Amino acid sequence: MFEGKLRGTGRYGDLGGQAPRSGAGGGSPAAVLLGPPRAGRGVSEALIAVGPRRLIYLSCEPSTLARDLGFWAAAGYRLTGLRAFDLFPGTHHVEALATMTR
Repeated sequence: MFEGKLRGTGRYGDLGGQAPRSGAGGGSPAAVLLGPPRAGRGVSEALIAVGPRRLIYLSCEPSTLARDLGFWAAAGYRLTGLRAFDLFPGTHHVEALATMTR
């Protein structure tokens, strides 16, 4: 799914509804890793203005992932990878990792 390792500097942790203003060196970040709460995208609208080239989206709710993929497609992102992980066998919980590029 990933051609190589992600390298560089970044901001980690809860963005508290605030999108990063820029990547290293002041330009758009090369990639953003999103792990939104079960309710969905939250900070996504602000991220469009920042314009990362690649999004890596970890979702614990397939229905909100489907909704958010439509949102990102309308913003010019293309789904380039999708993988599901059954971390809780015997339950309905499924984790999904989606990669998108612009």
